[in-house]
Amino acid sequence: MFNKQALIFFALISFSLQDNNCLVNFEYCEEEEEQKKTVTIKNCKESYMHDGNEECDECETHYYVSEDRRSCIQVKDQIENCISYYADSENEFCYRCDKGYARSIDYKKCSKVENPIEHCVYFSFIREGEIGCDECEKDYYHSYDRTHCIEFKNCNYFINYEENEHCEYCKRGYALSYDGKNCIQSKTCTKFVIKIIQNVVNVFLIFIQMPMGNVKKHYV
Repeated sequence: MFNKQALIFFALISFSLQDNNCLVNFEYCEEEEEQKKTVTIKNCKESYMHDGNEECDECETHYYVSEDRRSCIQVKDQIENCISYYADSENEFCYRCDKGYARSIDYKKCSKVENPIEHCVYFSFIREGEIGCDECEKDYYHSYDRTHCIEFKNCNYFINYEENEHCEYCKRGYALSYDGKNCIQSKTCTKFVIKIIQNVVNVFLIFIQMPMGNVKKHYV
């Protein structure tokens, strides 16, 4: 069993973990962002490094990423109002249509959206005659069934599993509240963790100076 001093110690630590009177889960704070590297692959919009090699993540309009991701290949047959493509060994497909248009189920056509979903930017057909949202506006994330957009400010990674739609971790400078409903602003994750460590050390110094009372010695 814990003695009285130990219970006080743990109570003080729990209190020290409060940042502006609001408990936050700093486990999922985003680390410092890496500096963006210059893209050197021709006709590539965004690239990343993998095993020491530059690979393309997204090509310019009317180009698609090659199988080894080292180049961008020009589309042979352009699809009207399509802005992003991909291909297999035989065919080219539309991956994303321009704003205000929805990608067909067979990825071969872009049709004008008649009844847009509020806060949705990019659309595609879920089934014949029914559109779904592929990507929402900033600070919004599409629901599991893609029928609407959910607002969640300052979230960096949003999970939209069935009946479990939530923010997994927040953007840099924010921390997820323990109830998972908000991203709370913090100076930086690094500074926040340092503050916690300093608080724990201070509590420990107070604890070791407390009178421990009578300690019974046992001999065997």
